[in-house]
Amino acid sequence: MGSGGIAHNTIRLTRELIQRGYDVDLVLTTKGGKYVSRLPDGLNVINLDSIRQATGILGLIRYLRHVKPKALISARDSSNIICILAKRLANSETRLIISVRTHMSIHYSKVKSLKKKLIPYLAKITYPFTDELVTVSEGVAKNLSEVVNYPQKDINVIYNPIVDENLVKKSEETVQEKWFDLDTPLIINVGRLREQKDYPTMFKAFKNLLYDMDARLVILGDGKQKDRLKQMSKKLGINQKVKFLGFVDNPYKYLSKADLFVLSSRWEGFGNVVVEALAVGTPVVSTDCPSGPAEILDYGNYGKLVPVGDYEALSNSIKKSLTKSHDESRLKKRAQEFSVEKCADKYLSLIYQKTKMR
Repeated sequence: MGSGGIAHNTIRLTRELIQRGYDVDLVLTTKGGKYVSRLPDGLNVINLDSIRQATGILGLIRYLRHVKPKALISARDSSNIICILAKRLANSETRLIISVRTHMSIHYSKVKSLKKKLIPYLAKITYPFTDELVTVSEGVAKNLSEVVNYPQKDINVIYNPIVDENLVKKSEETVQEKWFDLDTPLIINVGRLREQKDYPTMFKAFKNLLYDMDARLVILGDGKQKDRLKQMSKKLGINQKVKFLGFVDNPYKYLSKADLFVLSSRWEGFGNVVVEALAVGTPVVSTDCPSGPAEILDYGNYGKLVPVGDYEALSNSIKKSLTKSHDESRLKKRAQEFSVEKCADKYLSLIYQKTKMR
């Protein structure tokens, strides 16, 4: 239960199912991570207490044989493979639903670990044996179909569960950071500091913007590239206008008080934070990366889209967005298409009605 999107969305979905009266177990290889403290009341945590996922398969087999749950939902490629194997070895009748959250061909072309590079090949062998295959965007569905040779028409697209009352409530909390009290336009980004997010392009776009107007850039999140990015901001001469606030427990209060959210990613599976920005009424500029942001923004109807890696186009779109008015209610209404309630409805439909949700 680390600080990533999968853990966060799992918490949102389990909370909604519990509120509807369902008995929900959360099966973990090991109980740990920043988000453990956020687990909802009424959630039964099953700790397999295993160092690795692969060795946790025996505990998962025992769980399936003993508990015999109605359904098992998995949401990470390595976990998906383990769950498929465990179900077959347990000879279980549990309905298995696996969810793919990333653009597989791009993501695994970037990893250095040989074990991780094998995942697409293992997925091609195992994924046809699941009961339902789910992706978080149409773009991921198309890519997954090509990678694992699985008919795209048989893949269910269920967008991530993002918007709930908790998000809205947290967005109303006070921000102590003084930058948010200034009249200068404030741009925000939320995400891990890694190659995927392409901060160099964002920094170049921001520097370009400063030639035409004053602005400030706040970055929420941590990662291996933090020191490198700080040095880059100094080299570009923008460090006095850029602030790294690190990981924060409540990013929504910052998002709601920014003038613009900018995503410069090279690729995404979905783009949770794009929806989070819309949900608090903050306008969005995003790269048209595979896959997710374009679908969320309805291909430009709810926010500007620019080519990946094009800092000049990004800078121009940022400037245009900062100098025009935005209809907050319209952005918030769009975000409701990605509510926790709608996501839960679709998963329950797969569990009980066996219908395709495309």
